[in-house]
Amino acid sequence: MVMHETVGCLLVAFLWGITNPLMKRGAAGVETVSDSANQSQLRRVFSELKYLVINWKYTLPFLVNQGGSLLYYWTLSFSALSAAVPLTNALTLVITVLFGKIFGEQSGGILLYIGITLVFLGTAVANS
Repeated sequence: MVMHETVGCLLVAFLWGITNPLMKRGAAGVETVSDSANQSQLRRVFSELKYLVINWKYTLPFLVNQGGSLLYYWTLSFSALSAAVPLTNALTLVITVLFGKIFGEQSGGILLYIGITLVFLGTAVANS
């Protein structure tokens, strides 16, 4: 991979990785929006959507995440897909776990770290 391809993948992974736990945190409470058990499914969906859209703690990270998606597709336009896609996704996983821990989420324990290691080994083997 050329340097600008790698930088693009790293930036996308960072944008996605940091916003994933922020969106999870910002969406907390969405399940309590529905105030009536008799509420229709469609009405409940709109109530939850309204809750998320007006909640800046969710909307701001979501917009940054979508900016990362635009950067991702732009990066893919001049990158080798076989290298860029696994690299970006593997790094996103690690950054999501790291920032999740920073923001107080419980980690998945040893199996999570074994899984991350296997993802990186698979990425390295696929790109060698």
